Amino acid sequence: MPMVSIIIPYYNSKRTIIRTLESIAGQTFTGFEIILVDDGSNDNTHIIVDDYIKKHKKIVFKHYYQENAGPSEARNLGISKSDAEYIAFLDSDDSWVSNKLEIQMKLMSENKIDLLGSNINILEPSGQIIRKYFVKSELEYISFYRLLFRHYFHTSSSVIRKKTLDYIGGFPEKQKYAEDTLLFARITRKYKTAVSNDFLVNTYKHLFGDSGLSGNLKESNKYELNNFKILRRENVNGAKKISFFIYVLVLLFEYVKYFRKNLVVFFRNIFKKNISMKQNHERGNSKFRFLDRYVGIPIIFALGLLKKRRKTIPDSITKAAFLKTAGIGDTILLSAVVRDFKDAYPDVHLTFFVASNNYEMAQLISGIDRVIKLQVANPLECIRNIKESGEYDIWIDFGPWPRINALLSCFSNARLKVGFKTEGQHRHYIYDLTAEHSTHLHELDNYKNLLKQLGIDCHNLPCISIQIPKCIDNRITIHMFPGGFQSYSKEWPDANWIEIIDQLTACHYEVFLTGAKIDREKAVQIKAQVANKDSVNIVAGEFDLKQTAKLLKSSILVISVNTGIMHLASALGCNLIALHGPTSFKRWGPLDANAISLQSGLQCSPCLNLGFEYQCQTNSCMKSITTKALMDAIQEIVPI
Repeated sequence: MPMVSIIIPYYNSKRTIIRTLESIAGQTFTGFEIILVDDGSNDNTHIIVDDYIKKHKKIVFKHYYQENAGPSEARNLGISKSDAEYIAFLDSDDSWVSNKLEIQMKLMSENKIDLLGSNINILEPSGQIIRKYFVKSELEYISFYRLLFRHYFHTSSSVIRKKTLDYIGGFPEKQKYAEDTLLFARITRKYKTAVSNDFLVNTYKHLFGDSGLSGNLKESNKYELNNFKILRRENVNGAKKISFFIYVLVLLFEYVKYFRKNLVVFFRNIFKKNISMKQNHERGNSKFRFLDRYVGIPIIFALGLLKKRRKTIPDSITKAAFLKTAGIGDTILLSAVVRDFKDAYPDVHLTFFVASNNYEMAQLISGIDRVIKLQVANPLECIRNIKESGEYDIWIDFGPWPRINALLSCFSNARLKVGFKTEGQHRHYIYDLTAEHSTHLHELDNYKNLLKQLGIDCHNLPCISIQIPKCIDNRITIHMFPGGFQSYSKEWPDANWIEIIDQLTACHYEVFLTGAKIDREKAVQIKAQVANKDSVNIVAGEFDLKQTAKLLKSSILVISVNTGIMHLASALGCNLIALHGPTSFKRWGPLDANAISLQSGLQCSPCLNLGFEYQCQTNSCMKSITTKALMDAIQEIVPI
């Protein structure tokens, strides 16, 4: 007889069930059976499961079917079919780490625990792993009253003694929502329960607000509140009672949690749903800017009133943190700041906090000891990740306007915090030292002014080190696709690019077109219209940032609109021609001596400062840059 029965209810889980089963097949603990319950699926999951069972004859399987009734009845059916000493639950869209059962069986037997859970990993579609801490101690016992105020048990992490489940009566079958929390509360009320600090479960969606039953916050809250009523009705002599005072306190706290969850989901949707792949999440999202200003300013001002400012630079600086949550180009500029900071403090351990859009770039910058990607869609999660990352002597926020950056900075464990005081942005209240963000300086000089508040001498230029065999004399790379908010305003006309490519290929140059996946279709359309198609190579959507950097470095010339790739080419020391329309080369242009900047001659150009103040809905300024002007610049660098 197996020691553990693993119960997996499933409903239309054809996309995830194999991943779930494979995580069990790879367990280091082998004394288990798998009980699968098909909860009335109408896809082909049961066929996939049956095929898997036939291929894994060494594993004991039990496979049952029921008319669709919900996860509670499906789990209870599985419990009724088990003769094992322990029951472990696993949802059909989650998975386990390989030593999950081994760790939990050891802890349960040694400590005579009736219900044991663990911490979990939340895996984002982007690949980011968010560690969800329920407890910090190696093994933390959970009391009934503690459980009333916070959930500690994730269903897929839970292992329960079978006799305990039989006594309690299993999952409440009449409940569609919060059925697991009621079961765990009933067990904790009578038995010994605990959570270990091991991360033993991988889940692929957030704990609330995503798809499935957990996505309906209103219904979940209603059933959570009803759970407390049920538990209070179940007050009996000798049991842990819920007094009227505790009952009212728990209800109030549950409403606070409900408000918090809605706030988190709201911000998550603002950052994720409403942002296209071509938009910068800060500059490009009007809803974000509205919330950031009209909600962020009062919050930052209030927090600033409570803050005790420090003006003294720490005598010993061993740990420092930089914060920059947007912009590949801005991140490349910071490579110079990193070098300046490391020159001043060569032994400092530097942590760089970034968002998903500049994470890959940050990893290419030498001198950074640790890169932490923040889930900016969830400010509360960001704050927790920052606080858990450790303590810092210096914290520098390089964001010139977002209040969300100031909020994150406020909650960092830093002795001294440095940031921008930007006119009209009202975000500087929480910093100990500030630097004026100027519209008359190159953005790199603004960044360096933050270091100057610490007395650091700044002299480095942006630099990214990439090793290549050699530069290829007839290779020219063109990056014609701008990114960020209103990217079309920085686009040069297709006809102009086609004319330039035809002239270059006529002179026997190989042309490479770079870009993101979303740009590939446009690159194909461009190639279809050029005269010498065999000399045009499309790598848009194929190369990651490091591969793109190697391509740029190996090219005799790079031609780019103003975007992150332009700054990358400049930092690599490439021969570069940069086209500027709404952006000013004096504020945002390449700084390398090998670069030529072509600026629109229109009186309205440039119009950008912080990145979102476009004055028109067309790309007239880019159209004003002629093909002759670009060819003249090309002839200064390569023979035509």
